[in-house]
Amino acid sequence: MRGSQLDLRRVLVVGAGTSGRGAVSALSESALEIAIVDDDLKRSDWMPTAYPNVVFYGTQRAFLGTFGATWATLVVLSPGFRPVAELMPSNAQVMGEIELGYRLSSGTLVGVTGTNGKTSVTQMIQQMLSSSSMDAIAAGNIGVPLSEVAARDGIKVIEISSFQLASTIELHLDVAVWTNFAPDHLDQHESLAAYQEAKERIWRNQDERDLRIINADDEVVRSSKRERGPREVTFSLSGQGDYRVEKGKIVTPYGPLVRIADMRRQIPHEVANLLCASAVALELGASIDAISEYILSFSGFEHRIEYVGELEGVRFYNDSKATSPSATVSAVMAFPSVVLLAGGRNKDVDLREILTAKSHLKKVVVFGESAESLAQILSGAEVPYEMAWSMDEAVKKAYSSSKSGDAVLLSPANTSFDWYENYGQRGLDFKDKVSKLLRERGA
Repeated sequence: MRGSQLDLRRVLVVGAGTSGRGAVSALSESALEIAIVDDDLKRSDWMPTAYPNVVFYGTQRAFLGTFGATWATLVVLSPGFRPVAELMPSNAQVMGEIELGYRLSSGTLVGVTGTNGKTSVTQMIQQMLSSSSMDAIAAGNIGVPLSEVAARDGIKVIEISSFQLASTIELHLDVAVWTNFAPDHLDQHESLAAYQEAKERIWRNQDERDLRIINADDEVVRSSKRERGPREVTFSLSGQGDYRVEKGKIVTPYGPLVRIADMRRQIPHEVANLLCASAVALELGASIDAISEYILSFSGFEHRIEYVGELEGVRFYNDSKATSPSATVSAVMAFPSVVLLAGGRNKDVDLREILTAKSHLKKVVVFGESAESLAQILSGAEVPYEMAWSMDEAVKKAYSSSKSGDAVLLSPANTSFDWYENYGQRGLDFKDKVSKLLRERGA
């Protein structure tokens, strides 16, 4: 256990999703009593009655009516869940699930944050380390609660969102990584400055024994507020970093890795992600040969510019993970001519950023809650567009507007929460509708 001692007499877990369940599992043998609150009691696939020390499972107001506002000695918050103020008494310890996981953890901790690419970089680091026969597991925002695997030995590579960082206190990372910064999640953070401040917490509590991995191409990351002491290593696509692209090669302080021309995927932001992940893996002692082999064989991840199929020269790609305009711009710029599927629920960010990729946009099919806003933006910029009222209609309209050589790209620039439970479900629906179209056309 690290950091200050936890008061485990009466633990209130706020949110019964993945993070909350991980916290309950982690504390099931050490906490005297656990209460769980979640206003969505449809989570019937999980019943905490399996834990004998769980004394309550219900809504926030029902808990307050039963136990009152001063019951908890420790409150564990799930990311994105907004508790009523009375749930957090002044005499209680209050922390997020990531902080709890840190307090319970052993082994080496690598934390990864960023507006875009943090999930991919987290996966890449874990896979690179594993390819070098190093014990590593991916956890955090990627879907495996840190608290659930905290007691494991080895290296834990933790994806950490801005919500999770905002609720950290003593979190001390052996390696801290910030991939990039762009406006995002302004529906949850009070301002862009507050969002940036949450991200900067990735550097907190580090000392001279630790390592920071910094994107030298990102001005916000490069100039972010941080204490002196830890060693800093940079990565850059423009040749200005310790890990960089130079003369068509990925170059490191330990020697060259690969030629870009030999890579299966040469999308710029993916090359940046691989640079970042390589920096972490090599600095932790991974084999340069294993990392080179990994990069050469890398074929991408699901829902991240994932190739789906081809019909009469039109290629279909699923980039459902792109939930911000900056992520969508990066994806669009990877192709010369794109029919884009964009829409969903906006996070109070400026969707006009999509227009920075205007020269690559042949047409945009808009859908979901943000369809009208996108239509106004596109109309004002004289970018052709159509509206669709289902994913099936969006795929068909995108294909009918395409010709051989075009890419039909689902890269929504918005969250999925208007039509779907998550971006994965949205991506699967897109792939299903593309497969249906290919079958209908005999492809």
